[in-house]
Amino acid sequence: MSKSVAILYQAQEPPAVDGIKKPMKPGGYSDSGTNIAYSLHQQGIEVEEIKDLVFFVQKKVEKNK
Repeated sequence: MSKSVAILYQAQEPPAVDGIKKPMKPGGYSDSGTNIAYSLHQQGIEVEEIKDLVFFVQKKVEKNK
């Protein structure tokens, strides 16, 4: 039985909390996901990357209506 892993990362700016908004670094946080994906791939684990989880979930909801 093969296993696969999905790596999620934040592609959009986070919402403000109590009027404070933490700025994102350029490119979001995809580089940390890349490092994780590379390490898993080196161990023979299949990796699926979903860049925008919100878009992915919206499409799934629309498909299942």
